[in-house]
Amino acid sequence: MKNEKTNAAHKRREGRILIVDDDVDFALSLADILESRGYQVEIAHSAQAAQEKVQDFDAQVALLDVRLRRTSGIDLIASLEEIRPGILCVTMTAYAAMDTAIEAIRRGAYDYLQKPLNIQYLLASLERCFEKLWLESEKDAAEKTLRQRNRELGLLNRVGRALNSTLELSQVLVAVLEGVRRLLNIVACSIWLIEPETNELVCQQTIGPHSEVVRGWRLAPGEGLAGWVAHSGESLIVPDTQADERYFEKVDQQTGLALRSVLGIPLRVKDNVIGVLQVTDSEVDRFRPADLALVEALAASAASAIDNAWLVESLRERTTELQARNKELDAYAHTVAHDLKGPLGPIVGFAQVLAEDYATIPPQEARRYLYTIAQNGRKIGSIIDELLLMSGLRNIETIEMEPLDMASIVGEAQQRLFYEIEESQAEILLPDAWPAALGYGPWVEEVWVNYLSNGIKYGGRPEENTRPRIKLGFDEWANGRTANGEPDTDAISDSQFAHSSIRFWVRDNGPGLTPDERARLFTPFTRLGPKGGGEDYVRGYGLGLSIVRRIVEKLGGQVGVESKVGAGSMFWFTLPAQRG
Repeated sequence: MKNEKTNAAHKRREGRILIVDDDVDFALSLADILESRGYQVEIAHSAQAAQEKVQDFDAQVALLDVRLRRTSGIDLIASLEEIRPGILCVTMTAYAAMDTAIEAIRRGAYDYLQKPLNIQYLLASLERCFEKLWLESEKDAAEKTLRQRNRELGLLNRVGRALNSTLELSQVLVAVLEGVRRLLNIVACSIWLIEPETNELVCQQTIGPHSEVVRGWRLAPGEGLAGWVAHSGESLIVPDTQADERYFEKVDQQTGLALRSVLGIPLRVKDNVIGVLQVTDSEVDRFRPADLALVEALAASAASAIDNAWLVESLRERTTELQARNKELDAYAHTVAHDLKGPLGPIVGFAQVLAEDYATIPPQEARRYLYTIAQNGRKIGSIIDELLLMSGLRNIETIEMEPLDMASIVGEAQQRLFYEIEESQAEILLPDAWPAALGYGPWVEEVWVNYLSNGIKYGGRPEENTRPRIKLGFDEWANGRTANGEPDTDAISDSQFAHSSIRFWVRDNGPGLTPDERARLFTPFTRLGPKGGGEDYVRGYGLGLSIVRRIVEKLGGQVGVESKVGAGSMFWFTLPAQRG
């Protein structure tokens, strides 16, 4: 408190005073006394001179002689206040009269002194004048600060309402940045969020010139001012980026902006930093600690809103996933019931016939019944194996890849389908040699079994007595391909071919598939209609192909089909090529 009073007195002693008196000697003597006390003093010897003087001299107090040539010092009060609002006028006279004093005060004089002046009275009057001016200045400053604070709180409140009104991440980010821009009137600001997988900072949203250039940028951990804030978890004020070696100069190079001042505030949820709010301006030393405190308050709300938006986004994804799972389970129940019902019917039927009429059934007919029961029992076993495999695939995140002996794997698949191949009299054509690929043998065998099984069931033309003819093969598979699935040799370099995946395929001579049927393949538990219209003729694609897709995707490959109505189908899958 003592220091505040001392500072106030010091400021008052540096006050600016205008003396208006037509007595030159008196005016000069008074000026010397006041200047010796530290005041800045100017002199005018007439009303007109006083009016001209205050145009340039920012007088705070005017000492006016009541009786001037051709005018009155009291009449001068109004004109001085008009030219220099806030000036305090103290009148002086050698002809003291109560009426004159009252008139001076009524006309706006702050005090009234009698000549000859008592210097102590004069100094005391001036002290009161400057005390009043100082208090008014402090009051104005306080009111200005209060208005600014109210404005800032109003903006923070509006930003808070905007953040509470949406749970969309993109809208949250824009609301935060617009709020910062209105609060500080800056050139640009941006929000960088940490990507959990890489720990990099990614610019998710920005406003200001050339925002589209900066949006999507990535900073390595600790890189740039934003990286430093994210790593340290501390806010910072950078008065001049040119003097700070942490500054990421690529911003200026890419945008053409000369950003000089920076505020960096960590976005924190509980004890974890999730990103950085960065505020920039082209003016050197633009930001103050009060600005930092204001943006930190906004950043706390922003971090909470971003976290909530992430949570909602995660819940939406989870809901969508659960809806898809529910739909999948419905299809699962339908497909499994259908697939089990198909072979179960003959088992029950033939078993019932044997139980009731076994004694009268010829041995050859009985053996045929038993063969059919066994065959359909194997189908049920195969369906159960597929379901168990699919259940296991759901619980396995990664699998160790190994070189594959594709010839042996294909041979095992053919052995598993021995009865189907024999019964359909299918012709199986194999390549002379197989390429080296990586995968997991038991899973890849399941892929071949499914593709071969479908080729046997859908291949051939029964109405034309044409048996299934199934050809197995492979070709190279690079990253670039044409729209129809063929490699685009103009877009793929030799090195890409050298390190491409291998595409394995099964081609049949069946009736082919329509575009609509192709689009529905590989969807879990989706069944196509039976070939030729006979329900007993085909079990359906759905269960097996959904397993194929899950297997191949977990092995890092892709699945697909190429088919034309009347020209057969080619089902394919890719696996990483073995290098070296």
